[in-house]
Order: sequence, then structure tokens, then C-alpha cells
Amino acid sequence: MPLTVSQMTRTGWRDLGASGPAPTSLLMGAASFHAPLSSQQSWTQVLEPQVGPMTVRRSYQSEAQGIPSSWAASEAALDVGVRAAVLSLRPPIATFQTGSLDAALRAFLASVPDDGFPKFLVPWHEADSKVRRGEYTRAQWMSAARRFGDIVHDAAIPNLYVTPCMTGWLWHDPAQGAGQPEQWWQDGVYDVWSVDYYNDAPAAMFGPVVQYARDHQIPWAVAETGWIDDFDAPAVKAQRIADTAAYCATTGSGGFPTAVFQTWFDSDVGFDPSVSALAFTPTSSAASIAAANVACQTYYRDPRTVIL
Repeated sequence: MPLTVSQMTRTGWRDLGASGPAPTSLLMGAASFHAPLSSQQSWTQVLEPQVGPMTVRRSYQSEAQGIPSSWAASEAALDVGVRAAVLSLRPPIATFQTGSLDAALRAFLASVPDDGFPKFLVPWHEADSKVRRGEYTRAQWMSAARRFGDIVHDAAIPNLYVTPCMTGWLWHDPAQGAGQPEQWWQDGVYDVWSVDYYNDAPAAMFGPVVQYARDHQIPWAVAETGWIDDFDAPAVKAQRIADTAAYCATTGSGGFPTAVFQTWFDSDVGFDPSVSALAFTPTSSAASIAAANVACQTYYRDPRTVIL
């Protein structure tokens, strides 16, 4: 009779099926936007035909979109039954604080499909940069994030995780990141801590973030990363892609042996027009695409084995 394995999670025991080698690699994927295509079209028509196998996709709801009426109506609908999803939600933060959107969030959560794939909800991503620009205050975000986390956790949906995402400036330049990292921590709210950072070697980008996650005993992840290509030296970016994947696959925290996921930013949104064509990671060059394929294949992990 074959041995079956179960794992205790926050919401109870989960059947993992037959025993086998312990999976120790991470989820690899990207956000993708190639104008004038939509993000979903960019994934299916540009990125996925060139890179893979990718096991996680990063997507975003705009503030105007608020909280989708259902998971099927969200940007992450494309991922159901296929891969893990990292979805940013950013309803108007002042409105959310009042509680008037609680019912909308609960209805959205009730629609989350039970497909066995992990889902990571990001409340108001890159909040530190928004605070620095005066879009809202840190106190507003902290209050809204706790309300968001409490509602998500009360729903007790298996394999659904509250995953805040800050910029690397929070650790590397607190003046740019709107305060010290410890000022953003709240016990009992977050399940995974993620970061967006660009254009450096992996240890330089993520070392302080990993230490922060270890100090708070929480898994970590990379929600966006990328590099501007150099037409005279395309191998440099390709090597960064390889090195960062290896770093994420061997650097864990919070009892998880690796970063939970690493997603590239295959887009030029936010980059200066003079370098925008060089910014897509990994589709800016053949060398970068090749490096990304090696990373996806080397560190492949069945997303359904990721249970925190």
C-alpha cells in the first residue's frame, strides 16, 4: 500500500498524495505587459511562447477596478488551474478603511477557485513609494492592510496568502522608502513578505530583505525584478537572470527553503523612454530569454506542492 503524506497548514490538514522527493525549488514566472496588448494577451502572445515552463504569474488590478466582482473577473482568471497567481488589489485605500468594501472583498474571496494552486494577494503594492509620494500615509496603509489581512484570514481559504510588496528602497534608502522597515511590520497580518527591486546583483538587492524576513520568521518572495539590457554586452543581463534565480532557489526564510516565488517584470512601464526597449525582462534579448528558460527548467516546481 503506497504511503500518503499530509501537511498541517493554517487552515487544517491537507492531503499531499503519495510520498516522493521533497520539492525544494521555487515558483518562477513574470508580470508581462507589451503595449498595446493587454497583460493577459502579453502573457499568451509574447512571453509564454518564448519562456517556460513558468509556474507563477504576477498581475494587477487598478485602483479604478477596485475589488473585482469575482476571481473569474480578475486579472488572475488566466491562471486558474494552470499556475500560481500573485494578484495586486488596490481599491481606494481611504474607502477601504471605512469598512464599506468589506462585503465586496468577502464576495471576491468566496469566488476563489479551489484548483489546488497557491494564490498570493498583494494589498496596495509598493506602499512605501506611494507614501513617499504623498498618495496616502503609512498609518493608512497599516490600518487597511490589517483590515485586509483579517478578512482574508477569516475566510480560511486553503493556499491563499496575504503578501505585502514593498520596494527595495525601504531597506536601501529609507528616505526613498518612507521610513524604516520595522515601522511597516505588524504581527499576525502577513503570510509572505515580497519586494520589487531592479538593476543589481541578487545579494545586494535582496540580502537585507531576506534578513528582515528571517527576523520576523516569515517566507520571502520577489514580486518584480529586472535589469536594463546593454546592447554591447547582452550577456551581463543574462548572467543577472541566472544568478538571481540561483540566489532565490537557495535562500530561504520563515521555515521555507527558498524564496516562495520569483517573478520578472517583462514590461517597460515606469522606465524612461530612452531605455524602455531594453527594460523588458526577460524578453529584451535572445540571451536573456535563453537564461530565463534555463532558470525555469532548472528550478521548476509543481505549484501545487507549495503550501505554507
